[in-house]
Amino acid sequence: MSLMGISSNLLKTIDLGTWFPSATLFSFFNRIFPKSQKDRKIAVVRPGGLGDLVLLTMAIRDGGFNLAEFRFFIQKRAAPWAEYLKLDYIIVDDDLRDLTFHRGRYVQVINTEQLFGLATSFSVYIAHTDCRVSGFNTNRGQKYLTVVCPFDENGTHEKKSFSNLLQSHFSLRNELGAPFGIQSGREILDYSCLSISGLESPSRNLSVDAWIKLITANYLGGEIRILSAPSERQKAEEIRAAQQKKAEERGRFDKRIILDEA
Repeated sequence: MSLMGISSNLLKTIDLGTWFPSATLFSFFNRIFPKSQKDRKIAVVRPGGLGDLVLLTMAIRDGGFNLAEFRFFIQKRAAPWAEYLKLDYIIVDDDLRDLTFHRGRYVQVINTEQLFGLATSFSVYIAHTDCRVSGFNTNRGQKYLTVVCPFDENGTHEKKSFSNLLQSHFSLRNELGAPFGIQSGREILDYSCLSISGLESPSRNLSVDAWIKLITANYLGGEIRILSAPSERQKAEEIRAAQQKKAEERGRFDKRIILDEA
């Protein structure tokens, strides 16, 4: 049982007619057959591409939370970033039977999908009966959310929207009794990473010079890894060549491009 053979367009088509009955079924089943064991990891449902996961993890870090406290349920195309950050993650579009272990286990679930209700259905599926489930008010399945956060489709940057969702979810964290570790400082890595994604959006389709300035402003030392989906490889190659030329003027760095296999 795999979703890999199902196109994104088909999933979007069936979402409208399937999210409600599936969410209702999962909710009923979890109440009738509750799990006694609770998982204290914070479950984050993040379908979509690599770029969305990048922005989400940035929002989590900026909020002062430790990424190690989260378990991410993602699609395979976002796995390169999860591997890069060494996240605790589960690929949801491999074999669905592997997900049965997670049914009804989590006392905290954050659904970061802005629209499609099947993401809410899955959130309900993994949620314990005493769970706090958060999500955006633009999601079709918002009636199954215990915390609803407004999503501005017009002006707010996605990273800010994710930050708002996290703030909404943790507003009552003391009542949950779950410990949250605050990062004492920025992690030290032996490489820096640049993710190229979503260039179809004008706000992300920057010039090569603009990307180089971003690298310069955020460079932490070591090699520079450029992650890109196949559709953005040409831009990634251009950035790599320009950065290599710049690096040769100041000292060589090892450059590698790691392609998203989506």
